[in-house]
Amino acid sequence: MLVILLVIVVRVLGGLQRWEWMALDQGLRLRPAETLDERIVIVGITDADIQRLQAYPVPDQALAKLLRKIQDYQPQVIGLDLFRDFPIPPGEKDLEAAITDIPNLVGIEKVLSSEDSIPIPALDVWQEDQIGFADVIPDEDGGLRRVLLGTSTAGEEYRFSFSIRVAETYLKHHHRTLKNGVKDPLAMRLGQTELTRFRSHTGGYVRADDGGNQILLNYRQNPRPFRTFLWADFNSGQVKPEELYNRIVLVGMTSISQKDLVQTAAVNHPSTGLPGQIYGVEAQAHAISQLINAELEGRPLLTGWSEVLEYLWIVIWGVLGVLIKRWSRYPMIHILMVVVASAGLFGLAYVSLLSGVWIPLVPPLLVFGINGVVLYIFWLYDQGLRSQLQDRQQVIDSAFDAIHNGPLQTLAGVLRGVHDRNTSTSELEPQLQHLNQELRGIYNLIRQETLRPEPILGLSSDLQLGLTAPLHELLCTVYWETLNRDLPGFADIKFKIVKFEPMDERALSLELKRRLCRFLEEVLCNIGKHANGVTQVSVTCMQDQGYNRIEVADNGTKSNLISATKMGWGTQQAEHLARQLGGTFQQHCNTPPGHRYKLKWSVKRQPFWRFFLVRRFHQ
Repeated sequence: MLVILLVIVVRVLGGLQRWEWMALDQGLRLRPAETLDERIVIVGITDADIQRLQAYPVPDQALAKLLRKIQDYQPQVIGLDLFRDFPIPPGEKDLEAAITDIPNLVGIEKVLSSEDSIPIPALDVWQEDQIGFADVIPDEDGGLRRVLLGTSTAGEEYRFSFSIRVAETYLKHHHRTLKNGVKDPLAMRLGQTELTRFRSHTGGYVRADDGGNQILLNYRQNPRPFRTFLWADFNSGQVKPEELYNRIVLVGMTSISQKDLVQTAAVNHPSTGLPGQIYGVEAQAHAISQLINAELEGRPLLTGWSEVLEYLWIVIWGVLGVLIKRWSRYPMIHILMVVVASAGLFGLAYVSLLSGVWIPLVPPLLVFGINGVVLYIFWLYDQGLRSQLQDRQQVIDSAFDAIHNGPLQTLAGVLRGVHDRNTSTSELEPQLQHLNQELRGIYNLIRQETLRPEPILGLSSDLQLGLTAPLHELLCTVYWETLNRDLPGFADIKFKIVKFEPMDERALSLELKRRLCRFLEEVLCNIGKHANGVTQVSVTCMQDQGYNRIEVADNGTKSNLISATKMGWGTQQAEHLARQLGGTFQQHCNTPPGHRYKLKWSVKRQPFWRFFLVRRFHQ
């Protein structure tokens, strides 16, 4: 959760904004190639044309001649992407006449000021609906990813952009007009297509300038998105009338030396030959193409999610990184799940972009990577340390079990004889020798349990049981071996009732099987050490009605058995084992005399939440 919160804070502060821009650019480049947009034609003015004219800016007379020649081909709209705030002789009257005579001509102006530029007005001869501004709002990295459709000037006049003017003029011939939005009254609507406004938090943006009316720019992905002619092609007669008829013709500079360039990494194979840069007139063509094709062909506009949905998306992937660590128990499976999930995230972001929705990629990938990979490495290290501690604890437990169920039982008999004064010195010596041998055998017993490659249960220095054997067979062996020990409570046993049947052990680890065997050994030793007058012992180990059950009962009289109010080592271990199994342990006195011990647990797999809570409780 801390990692998720940290990534969200970094994103809110704008620390991931550039990475998200790069992800957007890369996603746009990777889209399948689109067809050439036949509706738009670019007429470029090159360095060769400037050399031929021996003048720059292009004189009014030459420009007027080019415009009239293009008009002869009967295009629906001519867009002049050249600033012209004062006459460039010769031929200023010729250009004014051309602007007046060509009703479908749209020119440009500059209405916004900045530190290094000032507004550039258009010639007075232009009609208001024939002029649109060419101002753009580049991002901090210089890239152009937004289109400004309308804005208020310093004089509080509302102006429309060149791209919206050209698109509006073209769509009038298709009976589509420019209106206000329906869902958002402040947005623009071309025909039935509402142009979703760019907001300061759209997509990967953080506190961006959303002044005016802006939309995201959905570049057309094609090595040659628009048909392009040179000025010289008109002079040589290489342009056919049908190639311009009923189309949008944009006239602009395609000269590297004049630096009318726009920076973008979203376009493959830029015509400039410069990586990440296209001509300004091409950027206008992309914006106009986006507007008219959204209405005429349903080509998607770029939009984003709401802020709440974006941050919820980030949280989901952060939590998924944690859950994958829980679901995968093996490193290779974990790596595979991380790779598949990451590929799924890339796929979702890509498919979403194809449909026109820009969803966050970098923040969810970051939280998923940290929680799913980096924290997993620390978790593996922590698990290694815990495993070492568990191994040491198992050695300690095994040593104590071996001592408790062996030498301590012998010692208890010796102490009882001494206390009752019914054991002579001659009888005491062999008992002490036996105790000495048992104590010396503990080392070999523990060594065999911990160092042998296969897991075993050591009942004595001469008897080791492989824990891979069926559980009921192990319990049966423990039963008979324990009853053969020299304990006072076993001396008068005449009836031994046993029932060992196969049990469901699919959910049992080898360590749990070891503990179950030790449990039975401890209970039997408890009877042999403390019970009086035992003539009958009954042991049942079986599966019954969805539960595994180990039950031991005797008919001895009440003696020094550990009561329910006094938690001895054996009782503590039994209840600890019951919690691990998700079951119950009971011990009580019978009527008529006797004692009963019962361990019971379900054969069904424990739910994850219960296993998690029990594990945390024991830790």
